[in-house]
Amino acid sequence: MFLTGLLPIVLSPETYYPPIICFSLGESQIITVNIIPDFSLPKIPQITPPKIDLDQCNEIPDGYGIPGFRPGIDKNKVFQMFGTPTGTTTGYWPNTQAVFYDLVPNRVSVGFLFDQKSGKLRQTEAAFSQEVDFQTILFTLNSMSGCRLNPSLEAGLKSVHNRQSQYYLFGVDSLKGIIERDQSDRIYIGIWEADLH
Repeated sequence: MFLTGLLPIVLSPETYYPPIICFSLGESQIITVNIIPDFSLPKIPQITPPKIDLDQCNEIPDGYGIPGFRPGIDKNKVFQMFGTPTGTTTGYWPNTQAVFYDLVPNRVSVGFLFDQKSGKLRQTEAAFSQEVDFQTILFTLNSMSGCRLNPSLEAGLKSVHNRQSQYYLFGVDSLKGIIERDQSDRIYIGIWEADLH
């Protein structure tokens, strides 16, 4: 394919007539060259995302995926990971401060609700567009729940991801949570300490 101005001209072996270029090397030598382009399409290698090991779950997230913090973590650890937030506001629940980050515009955002006195994380949130890989969302859910992913929690995420259900409520130890489709058709995950609300 050659570009002339803004209009692409597509050439195939059947419609292409190679130009002949002549140039002189001196008084008695003329070199003639046929320009023959390679019509084969370039091969694009298949990229396989790395396998996510759900057994590798640390208190402070690291490695592949979108980091998820479980409730109870200190506020400073979140700021060390993400830096300056996209926005900060007073939380909906008493004595809380809400912080959010747009990690990947229009695709991934995360939010945190901190206790204003202790600085501890009380609620953790993440929202993913449908384009985000299921395994990445699953990895984040595992991290957000404090490495407590189980078959029913995974099935709940899958049912919302596949649009089989609008939401899934769950409880894990002292945590409660929801996985649902939000108003923007993103997959929203919220996990909070049971005594918060």
